[in-house]
Parts: sequence; structure tokens; C-alpha cells
Amino acid sequence: MVGKNAKGVERKTPFWKIIQRYNGKSFLSGGQGPDAYDCLGLILAILRELDKIGEIKIFDGYTIDNYHLFYQGDKDAADRELVKFYEQFGDHIEVYEKVAGDPIIVESKSGRLFPAIYVGNGNFIAAFTDVGVRVFPLKDTLMKCVKARRL
Repeated sequence: MVGKNAKGVERKTPFWKIIQRYNGKSFLSGGQGPDAYDCLGLILAILRELDKIGEIKIFDGYTIDNYHLFYQGDKDAADRELVKFYEQFGDHIEVYEKVAGDPIIVESKSGRLFPAIYVGNGNFIAAFTDVGVRVFPLKDTLMKCVKARRL
């Protein structure tokens, strides 16, 4: 169930096995698993499973439980908060330095920001309303990586 044209991801690593457990799950606004996720719930679940972060509940007055409502109300403000939220973790790296497991932010052609995890070889995993959780190739989508962090 890899996104269209996603090629070259090393499928034998423990990291890939973790990614495959999420790939193909459904999207649910406010979803935090185990059967459905929203964009932020997915990223936090993967990072927790990788032992990269602990339990995170509150950021700038928003919680994981209500961020999706904030996003529905004011997408521009939600994008700004997403960037601030990501800046809490690890260290800034240039987007060309990203490696499998790094949290990234991708920007759609329309300018919307989405959290994602880089999975290697030009691919990322993310949750979107219309397709659910999938691995996508950066070069073959309408997305580009605009921020990256190293945990």
C-alpha cells in the first residue's frame, strides 16, 4: 500500500516495519490511533514508537485532542502553531540533510503545511483526509519538504 510511484524505500529495516504498521490506516479528524489518525496524531504515534519523544499533550495552549478543531477554524494560525510545535523537538537541520526517521514539514502546492516523517529515498509518510495514511514520494507529489528536525 505504498503511495503511487514510491520506490526505493529500504523495506528490510526495523524502521520500515514500523512504518508499514501505519501505512494504509484511515484518516480521522482528531484520530490518535490505533485504527485511524489525523496528520498530527500519526506523527506523534510514530515518534513515540521509535522512542524519539515522550507523551506530549499541550503546546501553546492547544492539545493533541483539540488541535484538529483549531486547524478547521483557522488554517493559517494552525500552520504557524505547527511550525512552533515542531521547533520544540531536536535540532534544526537543512532539508537536504534529512534521513529516515526525521520529522519534517511538507508544504502543499496551495501553501498548507502538514507534519510528516521522512522514511528515506525521497519518501515520506503522512495522513491526509482524502487518502488516509500513506507513504508518498516527495518528487512525484504536489508537496515539498520545507522544514526538517533531527531528534
